[in-house]
Amino acid sequence: MDTHITPPLADSSNAITLPRRPASQSTAISPEARLLAFSAIVFPFALIPFLALRRSLIGLHAKVDHVRSSADGAQRELKGALWELSVRKEEYARLQSQLSETRRELQTLRSQARGMETSHSVKEQEIRGQIQDLLKSRDIDRAHALRMRELGTSLADIAAFMQEVEIQQGFVTKRDDGRGIERLRRLALQLGASGKH
Repeated sequence: MDTHITPPLADSSNAITLPRRPASQSTAISPEARLLAFSAIVFPFALIPFLALRRSLIGLHAKVDHVRSSADGAQRELKGALWELSVRKEEYARLQSQLSETRRELQTLRSQARGMETSHSVKEQEIRGQIQDLLKSRDIDRAHALRMRELGTSLADIAAFMQEVEIQQGFVTKRDDGRGIERLRRLALQLGASGKH
């Protein structure tokens, strides 16, 4: 770049004359300088929103990271809850199966108890019938024994009467002759003895 120095006005002959720029060059600014000046003016204004945007993006990134970590924690909790739910479903199904089996066993026991009760009542009726038969048989045996005793007593009376008649008539009978009065007496004793049992 050429410089022009103007000497003092005292002596124009001693003045150093430097080449002058044309008037058009002295007012013109190079495009690089213009760009540099424009950048120096605009850059701070553009930098402020950029910094604000960057700060906002950093905050958003932090929030996204926080949301992501919360979502990961919620997903882990959801997996745990689903696993626990599946375990509880299996336990519920097992308990349902056990309850159904218990109900079936209870139904079987009830039907067996009803069958045993029916069988018991039938047997009880049979035993009562047998007891009634035994009581009737006992009553018949007692009546028969009473008749036998009465018959024995009657035979004894007849034997005594016959002996008394024979004594009055003067008949002499041998003892243990196997017939007659002694035989009636033995028969009367046997009937009386059988009637006491």
